[in-house]
Amino acid sequence: MEIKLEHHFKNTCYDVDELLKGVTKLSTFLTRLNKQSEKNPAMWNPKKYKGDGFEALVEAIIKLNPTNTRINITDYHPSPVDEMGIDGSGETFDGTPHEVQAKMSMDPNKLITEQHENIAMFPAISATKHMGKKIQMTLFTTAKDLHHVLENFNNSVRVLGRKDIEKLVNNPTFWRHFYDLMIDK
Repeated sequence: MEIKLEHHFKNTCYDVDELLKGVTKLSTFLTRLNKQSEKNPAMWNPKKYKGDGFEALVEAIIKLNPTNTRINITDYHPSPVDEMGIDGSGETFDGTPHEVQAKMSMDPNKLITEQHENIAMFPAISATKHMGKKIQMTLFTTAKDLHHVLENFNNSVRVLGRKDIEKLVNNPTFWRHFYDLMIDK
């Protein structure tokens, strides 16, 4: 099975080598992505650049782990650039629609809130998109977790926080494969 990254970040990343060569940990990737995002703010808004980079990483995590039951996403495709609320879509192993949202934070202790991340749009748009059908939703975030005020949200949305993501990516093999996907090798 051939794996290809579809996210536009692989074409808009300023320097894939600078971003990914030698990376073995999520923290190193985030630090480099943050630094790279500040290089040319006139070309790309730094917040948008970091978000796009993290969305590309999430796509790689999903596609490089096609049988991981913790992820449970197949046939994944990133959303069009202008689509709001959902960063990508796929299916669960049993064919149920599965929607994905990616939220990057440089602060590993941050809790995701509605006020700052407009996160409530994700389940609302996902539910509307599938009009009453059973769906799965996963939030990938480099923050610690959702704020406790969003507990009801957390019952319908699975959260893979920073520690969960680190377990998936903190190894040289993952980063080598991500690099190869970014350069279409």
